[in-house]
Amino acid sequence: EVAATLDAAARLARSGNVARAAERYLGVLAQLPPAVENVALARRVLVEAPAAAPQVKQQAGVRAWLDWTLDLCLGAGCPLPAEAIDRLRGRAGDLPPATRALAALFGGRPVAEQLERSDSDLGAPAWSDYLIARARSQAERGEVGEAFSTLARVHSSATADPVYWLARRDVARAAGDAQDLDLAERELGGLARERWRAADWALPADRSGAATLHFFARNAAKRLSVVLEAPVTGAAVEVRLDGSQLALAIVSERSELDLAAPIGAGVHRLEVVSRGGGSVSPSDVSLGY
Repeated sequence: EVAATLDAAARLARSGNVARAAERYLGVLAQLPPAVENVALARRVLVEAPAAAPQVKQQAGVRAWLDWTLDLCLGAGCPLPAEAIDRLRGRAGDLPPATRALAALFGGRPVAEQLERSDSDLGAPAWSDYLIARARSQAERGEVGEAFSTLARVHSSATADPVYWLARRDVARAAGDAQDLDLAERELGGLARERWRAADWALPADRSGAATLHFFARNAAKRLSVVLEAPVTGAAVEVRLDGSQLALAIVSERSELDLAAPIGAGVHRLEVVSRGGGSVSPSDVSLGY
């Protein structure tokens, strides 16, 4: 059905009805749940859609795709190529300067540095993700001095995030700084866990949203167990790991899903969303080796 809608949008664009075509394309993107399984369709929208701002009713869905993409870019890896991220940024409506700069950075646009220079409050917490990502890209280019300087501007609150120390480790390796590399490894070791509780989850603002857990695995794991609280009458629940569907199951009351999930060492994003039957609340999560 989605593919048929996109074909109809393409015909509108070819016939010269650009505004209507853009509305159709962005309407599809706004309704598609952000997930790896939907990335091919999202890429088609971003490649084919005429340049146009989304309607107000579409903006939340388009912004959800951008936030999901940037989140994965910071941890597990970008689900979309740079060109698609840049086009997504251009269709997401008004964005905070730090989010715009981060999207431009992953979108391969020099405008990121222009936004950085125009903001005098780079040390604020809102800019931490951008500075961390920028430092990693500088290290990849061999600009280790600049990368250390960039990390020095990251707000202190971000040093509790494994993403910061992963970047610090990358920069130290690129610089051949054994002392800082050892520090980063020790800090990452202190942040590594094998179990998480209900309080570690970020819960959605509404029933249709996903509960999200960001976690750092020190070592590779083979399984993942998640405990779910569901209505006694049962509910359909989807579990996603790093954007890909891990399970679609019927659960009731207090249920535990034990899932085969090859998990590499590093930062991961776990999502739980109710697909019908009532709200589902995730609680305990543990890794199996």
